[in-house]
Amino acid sequence: TPFHPEYEKIDSVKLQAMGRFELLVVLPAKDRLIQDLTRYLQTSKYISQNISVTQKDSIKRILGDKAHANKERHANLVDEARDLLVAADLFVANDEVESGSKDPQTRINEGFEQLVAHVYTNLKMLRGVSYSDTQIESFVQGNDTDLFGGTELSEAESEMLNHIQRNKSKGMATSIKTLVEAFEQRPYGWPLAAIQCVLAKLCGRHKVDATSDSESLEGGKLTESIKKTQRHGNVLLEPQTVYAPSQIRKVKDFINNREAFAYDADGAIKE
Repeated sequence: TPFHPEYEKIDSVKLQAMGRFELLVVLPAKDRLIQDLTRYLQTSKYISQNISVTQKDSIKRILGDKAHANKERHANLVDEARDLLVAADLFVANDEVESGSKDPQTRINEGFEQLVAHVYTNLKMLRGVSYSDTQIESFVQGNDTDLFGGTELSEAESEMLNHIQRNKSKGMATSIKTLVEAFEQRPYGWPLAAIQCVLAKLCGRHKVDATSDSESLEGGKLTESIKKTQRHGNVLLEPQTVYAPSQIRKVKDFINNREAFAYDADGAIKE
């Protein structure tokens, strides 16, 4: 606002805002608004200081009239502020927010949408799907009912699985609690329900194992553990072992040709 000490140096203000995750709203200068706002605050303070101490009815009436006029002034200030917000310049990281709306709240919302996209760059991995905790049970059971189902992992699932695998390679334990903390922060910004559902998908696809107090969690127990946030700290996640195609082929060959092997009395394969 014009009250800002560097209002006349908007380029400097924009430069300072570049390193912050915030929406910068620059109101147009309007002397009348500043004068009315100052008068409103001064009048409001004067009335509050004198209305309770004066004993004269005539003064009380005068103060009452001033309070009524000040209430009208406040309503006018709100209308003027709305008009200024419609005409304000909005910036996110020095980029101007383009908006043709004449509604101040809509313009501010559009500014925040651009801010969210700037801060949470990996939010797009969810592809705009809205998740609900009511879907967790279905995903745990291996039923992928969203629009992007299939046998291949989605981008969001791959990202979460890679996170769990990286932690394991570093010797770090991954709990649901730490997983939620990681994916709620930048650069993800995923809602809690989305994090829970993506994890449920990984468990339903047998990509991740979940344990609590050394007990393997499956079915209803796993669903409840993912849903109940108070349990998240006690549930540990481990990526399931992935076997190379050559290893799988050897096992298949062994099963298909097991009759060709010679066995000893204990059932072991002879050299």
